[in-house]
Amino acid sequence: LGDAPEGLGKDLVWSININDHQGPRSQDLTRYETPILTSITNGMDLLTSGNEKVTLTGTGLGPISTAFSSEIIVTYMNQMNELFVPPSCLVTKSHIEIECTTAPGTGFELLWTASIGDMSSNSVGNGTSSYEKPIISSIISINPSQTNLLALDTVGGESLLIQGTNFG
Repeated sequence: LGDAPEGLGKDLVWSININDHQGPRSQDLTRYETPILTSITNGMDLLTSGNEKVTLTGTGLGPISTAFSSEIIVTYMNQMNELFVPPSCLVTKSHIEIECTTAPGTGFELLWTASIGDMSSNSVGNGTSSYEKPIISSIISINPSQTNLLALDTVGGESLLIQGTNFG
């Protein structure tokens, strides 16, 4: 009789070691619970340059331990199915909270997913996570002697410089 250790993953085998005498591996497999994401905090109006902290909460998100950090993988996707991988994600509250630093990107309706020990969670974030909207601050003609911003040729082709923020 014994207690399962803190951990994560699936397809786990067991063996017993008594006085340096190792028994054979079990044929029965066990697994830890499937990760479930329930909410995201600080996920709105993210800077397109990245480097912002977002917190994911749920259950089965793994222990606070560097021994498991390579087995905790978070990704998120925008409405155009572009996949983003945060440069850093750490379990900040054992089994219930992961804090990630965002990657540079653009888009809205971001969907976040966590893979904990090769077990994928559900997705969260649709409507509660997005990068900031692009904002145009000015439009400048590249060749002002030939292009009038108030009378652009309907054929197109004039070179314009569009300045602003959150362009990605």
